[in-house]
Amino acid sequence: MPDGTAQLASVSLPPDGAIGDRTSISGANTFGSGGGTSGRVARELILAGFGMQVGTVDAWVIDRLTSLLVDRVFHTGQLLYERGSSPEHVFFMRGGQVRFDRPSGDTWTYLGNWLVGSYEAIVDMPYTSTAVAIADFSALSIRATEWSALMEDSMQLARRALMRTSKAIAALEDRFVDALPTRPNVAWWAPPAGAWGVVERLALLADVRMFRGAGVQVLADLAAVSREVSYQPGEVVLKRHVPRDDLIILAEGTVDAVRVNPDRVHPYGPGDLVCGAAAFGDPGLHWEVKATTPVRGVACAIDTWFDLMEEHYELARSTFCALSDRREALLDQLAKPTGNVTLT
Repeated sequence: MPDGTAQLASVSLPPDGAIGDRTSISGANTFGSGGGTSGRVARELILAGFGMQVGTVDAWVIDRLTSLLVDRVFHTGQLLYERGSSPEHVFFMRGGQVRFDRPSGDTWTYLGNWLVGSYEAIVDMPYTSTAVAIADFSALSIRATEWSALMEDSMQLARRALMRTSKAIAALEDRFVDALPTRPNVAWWAPPAGAWGVVERLALLADVRMFRGAGVQVLADLAAVSREVSYQPGEVVLKRHVPRDDLIILAEGTVDAVRVNPDRVHPYGPGDLVCGAAAFGDPGLHWEVKATTPVRGVACAIDTWFDLMEEHYELARSTFCALSDRREALLDQLAKPTGNVTLT
């Protein structure tokens, strides 16, 4: 960490980062001195941004990205974008330093190699921060509309992006020894007695933050392939180190998710996805989940979830929106003690 930032709260995300977050670019000069961007550079950026090995990215994706990337240079004090403005570009930031001014008056500081503006481009929402360079750096940019279209056209990229975003958010959640920050549901479904059919499951899903922008057809399809689950107090919902087949959303009751090294206990209740962002990938394997009260919920197979994302990009967009909100809440909370959180 550079001199002068040691007193600030610092968070180091996993080396592989997350799409929309940090990219880990090493071993090569990935930015040219001008005259456009080579295919080799584009491949390096793809590998860094998505954590893929050569041959796992469709050739057309690399070719399209190569043709769309533009070299940029930012100088100290220059704005990348202003809060409230519509997304225009996504930036692959190389060895840069950017400060994000938040509505609360706190700041986030990005140091190093990051992909900036991806969330806003994917979900087409105004910027919630003002981003300003605090040192000179080079970047490559792509128009927000082109980036969003690329994600929509390649579910391979969208799925990897979601998995890596979830992993980064799970790492942020691990920073919280006490209760995780929460945001209240705007509304909440009143679970009826008796077995839940498709209509009841649809009503539940419609009140879950992650699905509110997905559309009725997506929710109907998701309700049709989901099932009701229930657990008694003390019953294990998810075993530690056992691969997960399902995503579980709670409707009634509470559970505790417990992990060791670091030791954490996180409760989840109505409207929550059990294990939060960690539920989508390997980070969820570190947690054991037990019911603390009688529990009812809805489960959907993870593979089926991603199949529906491929059919309905609105589901991917709605999920990214919820993850973006979650990430902002976590970073804002981490910034409170000192007024800044530094991410390296």
